[in-house]
Amino acid sequence: MNRLVSVRPPGDGLSVSDEIPDDWDCAVPADQSILRRSWTRLALDRLPGPPLVFERSGLRLLGAVAEAPSGRPRADAYAILSGGAASLGLAADGPWPWAALPPAAVHPALVLTMPNYRISVLGSPAEPAAVSALLTGIGGWRRAQGIRSVAVLYACDEPGHLLTALRGVGARVLPLARECVLDITWRDFDGYLATLPSKRRVGIRRELRALSEAGTTVRRIDAEEHLDELIPLRCQLVAKYGGTPDADKERVFFGRLRDTFGAGALTTFATEHGGRLMSFGLFVRDGDHWTALLTGSDYRRPQARLGYFATLFYAPARVAPTLGITAVGYGLGSWQAKTSRGCRTRVLWTAATVPGEDSAL
Repeated sequence: MNRLVSVRPPGDGLSVSDEIPDDWDCAVPADQSILRRSWTRLALDRLPGPPLVFERSGLRLLGAVAEAPSGRPRADAYAILSGGAASLGLAADGPWPWAALPPAAVHPALVLTMPNYRISVLGSPAEPAAVSALLTGIGGWRRAQGIRSVAVLYACDEPGHLLTALRGVGARVLPLARECVLDITWRDFDGYLATLPSKRRVGIRRELRALSEAGTTVRRIDAEEHLDELIPLRCQLVAKYGGTPDADKERVFFGRLRDTFGAGALTTFATEHGGRLMSFGLFVRDGDHWTALLTGSDYRRPQARLGYFATLFYAPARVAPTLGITAVGYGLGSWQAKTSRGCRTRVLWTAATVPGEDSAL
């Protein structure tokens, strides 16, 4: 058991657990399936430590304790809140609460977040006073543990009153990032194009025509049957963006994905040229929502050009209505390219306490 679970401030009604309860999904809104238990357990290794579930009066928050910066900018509270991740578009405009503080001044830090770059207060009633009481209880708990600060990453204020409560307990709150969602409101591909400005419609038709004239096809494939081809494409993407490619790690993750959701929940689109896969986009179905989860391309070959948008936007836009999909989550990053292809954005927030400042959290 996580040693941090054993200590609870007396009399405040707060419970702390290191297990995500079986009834977790009961309070997850239908349009935020990424918060569901299956998604959370799939990516627990993104948390900075063992999971901690805080609960008070039916409300829950998830977090973990970071002993030091992790070096993973998207999930590293110190990088985000000190301005070190601004070049990645994370909390780019500041002001950064930890900018003048060395890592040792804020660590260990309790990081309230969920591993799929989102956090909301789950449960009912999610009213401002109840959320504030939960945060105050967490603040008492972390001080009893000798934890120097609290960070909140990727806070969504739908539903609930998390941002209002964070400000009320003395945390500094600032915009962190935009996530993109594509609402499926059409019946066919022409309907999708009709939702876009004329210039974008012309551009998309030009891209698809260029693919066809180059002899590149776009089709739906069975990811498991083509796994040996998809993994190298995935590794090329990881290398392109500065990561360390690991084919075994990618294979293990795909297996966990299949085991968590079932092979039938995975939909993969690919471009193919001369019998070789050039690019792919993989979507996970949860209810009537898709989440765009994995992509990759053979960046060494010119035939892979245009494959990203063909497999992640155009083919899904054509197929989604036939499968009863009502929305597609595209996550963080490249929001201008995504909005130009029909996505709406939703702001996610970050917040922090600063050692020495008055805060109930």
